[in-house]
Amino acid sequence: MSRNGAPLKSSLSRGDVCYGAWCMIPSPFVVEVFCHQPYDWIALDLQHGLWAHDQMVMALQVIDGFGLPSIVRVNGSDRWEIGRVLDAGASGVIVPMVDSRTDAEEAVSACRYPPLGVRSFGPVRAALGRPEWTTDKANDEVLCIIMIETPGGLDNLADILAVPGVDAILVGAVDLSLTHGVFGDEPSRWDLVERVFEECRNQDIPYGIAVGSAADARTAVKMGASLMALAPDAWMLSDAIAAHLSACGVTR
Repeated sequence: MSRNGAPLKSSLSRGDVCYGAWCMIPSPFVVEVFCHQPYDWIALDLQHGLWAHDQMVMALQVIDGFGLPSIVRVNGSDRWEIGRVLDAGASGVIVPMVDSRTDAEEAVSACRYPPLGVRSFGPVRAALGRPEWTTDKANDEVLCIIMIETPGGLDNLADILAVPGVDAILVGAVDLSLTHGVFGDEPSRWDLVERVFEECRNQDIPYGIAVGSAADARTAVKMGASLMALAPDAWMLSDAIAAHLSACGVTR
């Protein structure tokens, strides 16, 4: 079931490369189209995507039907939003713009029930059809993925990685670059990314990156990345339409 993030967590801990679809278009049907492809996990983006809560729930139901892990990018370490997403049945969350150990601790705590965290009890979909479900099992299964994409996140990375319950790191390369004065796909962008990857290797934390191109995906995998968030649906649709129109000779 996608509500169980343990298989993805195990794959990442082994260093298996796990490719994820990134869904911003608020359509369960678009999610279904992605689920028919050989992705290892499906992400729903609440931060920059256009999802309403009820649309997200329907998309999680679709992902469940395919037995894939579902990861939702939330807006931050807010315990109420994280709890609501997990109660809806997500396997885990991606928490953006983590600047400090405190931010990471709040995110981890929001993902887990006492005594490990502060998640409020109410697994309305999370426990549905799972007689084996317990709060302890939920704490073991959930994935808390932290995004590093700010100067604070980079400066405090060692402390962030030391927080128990941080299951993986996802680099937001565009924001990481922009917040360090790097514009465009310059070589120095990868220097910043490698600083994150190196510290993750030092502390034995699975790591990956959100990429927009196949070339960047191949580069990141060569650098040891295992958590791969591939190009968003909106970008892929736009590129495919442009390529099709060009092939048809439409230039206006």
